[in-house]
Amino acid sequence: MMNETTCMVGIDVAKRKFDIALLINNKIKTKVFDNTPAGHKAFEDWLVERA
Repeated sequence: MMNETTCMVGIDVAKRKFDIALLINNKIKTKVFDNTPAGHKAFEDWLVERA
């Protein structure tokens, strides 16, 4: 039997930052990142940690 995980990401992008809302199995995590290449990498790393 396989366990199924539900995951959704909401992204609100502005000029200097972007806000993330991550829903995994009915639990919400939020975080704000700089809208720069370094911020995009930080978001990618943050998301991989939660996968």
